[in-house]
Amino acid sequence: MKTFQNVVFFISRAAAVLAGAIIVYMVCHILLEIFVRSAFSTSTFALDELIGYSVAACAYLGMGYTLEKGGLIRVNLVLSKMNPTSTARKVLEVFCCIGTLIAMGLPLWYFARSVLKKFDSGYTSGTMLNMQQWIPESFMLAGLIILWLQLLAYLLRVLSNQVDLDASRAANLGID
Repeated sequence: MKTFQNVVFFISRAAAVLAGAIIVYMVCHILLEIFVRSAFSTSTFALDELIGYSVAACAYLGMGYTLEKGGLIRVNLVLSKMNPTSTARKVLEVFCCIGTLIAMGLPLWYFARSVLKKFDSGYTSGTMLNMQQWIPESFMLAGLIILWLQLLAYLLRVLSNQVDLDASRAANLGID
């Protein structure tokens, strides 16, 4: 199980680094667009489309790492009233994890089907860039898969008592 945890943590960190690199790309593309418009009165004609894809990719690719670091916002209304060492608290946490894993399965399934369909059909954006639509969607699919794996790793940590279930510490968004 430790190997699985380490692999999932590595993948989520790599995705977060990729999301950071995409942010750097967005800044460079915006600066290039400003320069080209100012100096040459023209455009790259792809800024809005590529920045839109990039924002979605960053959001999805960063979710697994955010879960790993405890940065996802949780509603601790019920959890804060429970003793963190009680069996009921652990059962509730396991129930929430399993429910979320099941609920995440639906968008995973549809994103995977959509990516495969768009890849097979060669569907493009229909803009000047004419981007293959499976490419930006695959970044979102990868982010969802990483989040799902990270949630599974969290569930395994909860089941093996490797997680502090105190809601007051969970509310600090992972900041020690």
